[in-house]
Amino acid sequence: MDHWHFSHFLTEGGWESDCYISCDEYGRITNVSKPPEVELNSYTKIAGLSIPSFLNAHSHAFQYAIAGLGELFPREAGADDFWSWRRSMYEMALSLSPAAVESIAAMVYLKMLKAGYSHVAEFHYIHKDSQGNAYEPLAEMSLCLTRAAERVGIGLTILPVYYRSGNFGEPASPAQRRFVFANVREYLALVDNLRQSLLGSSTKLGLGVHSLRAASIEEVLEVSSNCLNGEVFHLHIAEQQKEVADCLSYHNKRPVELLLDSRSDLKNFFLVHATHLNDNEVSRLAASEARVVLCPTTEANLADGIFPLNNFIKQGGQFCIGSDSHIAVDPLEELRLLDYGQRLRSHRRLSIDDVNDPAALLFEHCCVNGQAALGLAEDAKSFKIGSKLNVITFSGQEPLLAARKPDLWLATLIYALGGVRPISVIADGNQVISEGSHQLQSEIYQEFEDLLKSI
Repeated sequence: MDHWHFSHFLTEGGWESDCYISCDEYGRITNVSKPPEVELNSYTKIAGLSIPSFLNAHSHAFQYAIAGLGELFPREAGADDFWSWRRSMYEMALSLSPAAVESIAAMVYLKMLKAGYSHVAEFHYIHKDSQGNAYEPLAEMSLCLTRAAERVGIGLTILPVYYRSGNFGEPASPAQRRFVFANVREYLALVDNLRQSLLGSSTKLGLGVHSLRAASIEEVLEVSSNCLNGEVFHLHIAEQQKEVADCLSYHNKRPVELLLDSRSDLKNFFLVHATHLNDNEVSRLAASEARVVLCPTTEANLADGIFPLNNFIKQGGQFCIGSDSHIAVDPLEELRLLDYGQRLRSHRRLSIDDVNDPAALLFEHCCVNGQAALGLAEDAKSFKIGSKLNVITFSGQEPLLAARKPDLWLATLIYALGGVRPISVIADGNQVISEGSHQLQSEIYQEFEDLLKSI
């Protein structure tokens, strides 16, 4: 049994002082009290401003190895877009062994914990060896990611991703050979292998299709129909203007339009990026049960575009965030950039209509929809008896925070403290970050540095 004393704690009802929480050996809350239920000296004091941890709904762990490498551009015209970056990403993907992927994942998962994420959805599509042959076991590359997550203590939802074609019916290129399945049956064999391997594990499983570029709409529907017991389904969609144009040419429909016309029940569907929507798609998507996963730092870095968040939210749309390619690993930066993009579009500082506290709205969506995107049942903000304790704490000694009243703390954190990091992170009841550090930090940093020098 662990006992925690939080000096300032953000609950559904607002900020509370001197909150006492006890957890069992599985990290589940057994008691929330004020005053304490046991002797005060039994509690570990967490001083500062404590809030529910962030949930990362979209990650490609291996891509962290190329962060920063794509910022020098050849002089030839047209060599500075998403598609040129993708070629560099493919080259890196072809060079990585299972051990290398595990090392990269450990590094980026550690950075996520230090930034305040306690759980991540890994949208994973390197399944085969460098020659395009299956591993034994089939899910070896996915299992590398589960080992990395267990090592650093972050929660993981693994999403093995189906990938078959290169672009709307075209054959996959040789550079994509590590991603590609011959058919859905081959993909489901890997999923079954992974399901068996995860029995008894805390790792969650979901399914994914890379995009409508990489699979037919019939395959998207077939894969999504194999989600069992509430497993989530994730799909890249409408990320780039070229993707929309190609979909119109091939299907005579836009990507989101095609999906919405093909399936009425989109519960547990999470659409990643969905950057390029017309007004009709915004309305239909907001009215559906699907939610979007936005990754503002990656979407800005790759020049994807700006999601029409104001219009989407106004019509009841739901969203959460991810760090995608990990050009930045910072949930506060994702939220700040998400809102600032809307301000640049609207030329208004209060960019979200009828919302007086955008920080609270952004945080609410991240908690509630992030939890759903990861396939987690508990309400991330409730701290109910029986739910897992996932809390991050920022120093209350930051001058801007120390000078503010509690009702301004969250907005100050999101908008005014660039680069701030939690001093403590509790993930599933375990304190994995203490005084800003992880106990395996030096070891994992060195392994990662040695790896990058070798590839």
